Amino acid sequence: MRNCDGCTLCCKIPTVEPIKTSNCLCPFAAQGIGCAIYYRRPKVCKEFQCAWLAGNLPEQFAPKQHHLYVAGNLDPDLMIVRVDPDRPDAWKGNAVVEWLLKKGKHVLVIVGDQINFLQSSGQARPKKVMIDWTL
Repeated sequence: MRNCDGCTLCCKIPTVEPIKTSNCLCPFAAQGIGCAIYYRRPKVCKEFQCAWLAGNLPEQFAPKQHHLYVAGNLDPDLMIVRVDPDRPDAWKGNAVVEWLLKKGKHVLVIVGDQINFLQSSGQARPKKVMIDWTL
């Protein structure tokens, strides 16, 4: 079973209402260690698992090493990648992103307030992409 091993990207990147806004470290997170209130953390935190932690990505794609995580998918062919705002270019040429594209997935890369759509060469471009995104 995988564990976060001190990764705090999901403690930093998304908004966790009412605790924190996006792209700032949660006050309960100790960078490089993890959540100080892990066993009584908010429900939204308990329910979240990045794709790597859930075992849906190869072992070598640990978020901590790549400075990004795969948050999930909007549909079977479209994955969401959230990038550490302190490493905004981490997704460019990244093995995780390349792997997803080779698997036939389109990728939405979210860096701060910017969204980049990457089309898989093996799939037709979708006509529409709808996302629920809190800034």
